[in-house]
Order: sequence, then structure tokens, then C-alpha cells
Amino acid sequence: MARTKRGPAATSRRALAGLGTVGIVAGTIAITAGLSAPAANAATSKALQYTCTANVFGNVLDQGVWTATVTSNLPTQVAPGATLPAPTITAQVTSSTTATDTLRALSETAVDGTSDAGYSVSGAVASPGARTAHLTIPNTPVPTTGALQTAATGDGAAEVAASSTGTITVKVGDFKATIQTYKGTTKDLVIPVTCTLKAGQNTTLGTIAVGTPPTSPSSSPTSTPTDTGTPTSTATGTGTATSTATGTATSTGVTGPPIITDGGSSGSGLNGGVLGGAAVAAAGVGALGFGLRRRLSNK
Repeated sequence: MARTKRGPAATSRRALAGLGTVGIVAGTIAITAGLSAPAANAATSKALQYTCTANVFGNVLDQGVWTATVTSNLPTQVAPGATLPAPTITAQVTSSTTATDTLRALSETAVDGTSDAGYSVSGAVASPGARTAHLTIPNTPVPTTGALQTAATGDGAAEVAASSTGTITVKVGDFKATIQTYKGTTKDLVIPVTCTLKAGQNTTLGTIAVGTPPTSPSSSPTSTPTDTGTPTSTATGTGTATSTATGTATSTGVTGPPIITDGGSSGSGLNGGVLGGAAVAAAGVGALGFGLRRRLSNK
């Protein structure tokens, strides 16, 4: 047999088919990777209020109410026994005007420093308890008016999920800071600051599901309609026909091609009536034919 020469169109189709196969395989790999990989991290934030004090020249001074917005990249779901990497934590802290007035009164022009931010981990975790995130405060100018705002960043601690399913809860705690002040570019004072959460706040930063999250049960019908009767017909030799819906359609004394029914019955009154009427009609035709044959045979 002579070989058929494939033109450019055939070659293009083969190339597209090959690319389609590669795409299917790559898609399968991507789906598998998505199922086996832990759920993506979700940035969660919590704005909280603190009552703060500062130790200035050995004197503990009230620094009013500070606000800290704590943000972290917590995973939404992990497998039982999985290792959770150390979360990155950012704290946007706005001091009170009183605290900033203290810095301005001391002729401080900028600050930086470090902060130990407390938080807790409880629930489905191998080692629940208190944690500390070590944050760094970048060099920040002291404003001429208003409150000082700083953005501290750092990492928390890595965790190991429990071997059973459940929920890990992460809550924000108190924090301490060591503030280095500057006059121009020269370091000046080191001011320890202690901030305590005001009572009555929801301090939950986020929750992590351990294991497969519960799914709502699929709805199923509470009852299944049943059809307990299909029409039957009986033809008598006198040309009368009776019909009752009691089961499988049968015919006695009637010859001829079988009656073929097509489709199902839902058991409703309408379908039952239609099938019953069809059975009566079929029985009547059978009876009529039977009677005609008897008269012809008697002649």
C-alpha cells in the first residue's frame, strides 16, 4: 500500500495533539500538587489597645493608651502532625500623644529599637503555651505634632500540629519594647516601655484547621416514590373487557402482536389513568377481533 504523504495541516494537528497531552499531564500534576500541599497562608490582622508605661530616668511614667495592629501570615489548614513554619509578624504601633510629647520635651528627633511581642498558641498543637516574637523597630523620625507611629517586624516560633484533628488558636498578648532615642544622628536615651492589653478585647489573631475541614452533608430525598401497580387487562369471549391496575400487564384470550410500553411510571394518578385507559382500549380491540372470528367461523 502506498504511503500517504502528510501535509502541513496533518503535522500541525499532530503537534497540537501532543501539546494537548502534555497539558493534561501537567494539569494532573498541578492538581495532585494542590491536593498534597498545605493550604495557602492567609494574612490576618487584629487591632488592639494597650495601656503603656515608660521608665524615664528611673521613674515609671504613664504613657496613655497605645494602639497596635498585629498582622501575621498564618496557614488556614494543615495536616495532623505537620510542621508549621515560623510566622512573620508585623506590628503597626501608634503611641499616644502623651508619649510623643515626652520625646519632644526631651528634644529627641528619632527612635528605633526592639520589641518582644507575646502571643499564645492553644488547641490542636503539639506544645501549647506562651510564645514570644522578637521584632525590630526601624529608625523612625519623631513627628513635630501628633502621635509617633512605628512598624516593627519579626518572626514567631515554628509549631508542630497535633496528631489528631482539631483547631489551633493563636492569640495576641502583651509586649515590651526597648526604645533607643536619637538627637540628630547621635544616640541619646534608652527607654524601656511596657504595654499591657486593655481588658475586654477579642485577642484571637487567627485559627488553623488541623485535618480536613468538615463538609456539610449532601441532601438526599426523604422518601422515594414507588409504583405498586401496573395495568392488567382480561378479555372475555363476549366482547367485554375489564381492566385493573394490579401489576404486570397480562392478556388472556387475546391473540396478536404484543403491546410494547415505552417509558416509566412515576406512580402518579395521571400516569395510572393513562395506562389504565390504554389497557382498556387494547382489551376492547382484542375482544372485538375475537368476536368477529367466532362469527366467521360459525358461518
